[in-house]
Amino acid sequence: MKENISFAEIVINYPETVKNSIREKGVGYSLVQFKTDLNFTPLHEFALLGEVGLVFQNLEPENLKAKDATGHTPLYWAIKYGNPLVAEILFLAHLENFVGIKNAEEEFKKPAGVISV
Repeated sequence: MKENISFAEIVINYPETVKNSIREKGVGYSLVQFKTDLNFTPLHEFALLGEVGLVFQNLEPENLKAKDATGHTPLYWAIKYGNPLVAEILFLAHLENFVGIKNAEEEFKKPAGVISV
């Protein structure tokens, strides 16, 4: 890692370093740091860490569409940090809240072209 690097650059470019640091210091520390440097919401952090239970507790529409200082939503961080289950949960919640697809999980089990709105 280069010497003079911002916290935002570390989060974006060194995901394993961030994951390890958060897990060592605890969620309380990282929430303060993220909210200060990246304007993270708790859902951003829970998505980044792959905390499924905490993601489910924070699926309000305003949390789903919240953007951090780099313009990314929690879904971005779930994908970036390799948390496919969290990414799927966030994607389905987004469809249900903003696209109008009810029971999105069930709709995806149907053959292509049969989604009801």
